[in-house]
Amino acid sequence: MGKNFFVFFFYLYILFNILTLQLLQYGNPNPDEMFLLREWFGTVDQDKTGQIDVVKLQTALSASGEKFGENICFLLIKMFDIDGSQSINFIGMLNI
Repeated sequence: MGKNFFVFFFYLYILFNILTLQLLQYGNPNPDEMFLLREWFGTVDQDKTGQIDVVKLQTALSASGEKFGENICFLLIKMFDIDGSQSINFIGMLNI
């Protein structure tokens, strides 16, 4: 994969973390924040299934240059997987 791919995912990872921190501090996202979160989700959900699984989450989070093991990503998914599909939808992602 090219350098631009990783730079793009790193940017999305940073943006996601900033928005998540704002959500924790200020509550529900405003329309602009929700748009950015949906964009991030859509980028991570490359096959457009509406679900993020362990592999997709690990790829997106690891784009920052940090190693996110499969076990960590599995636990994150499992915590918010309400239907037992071993994946999360957009609402589940907001809870991470």
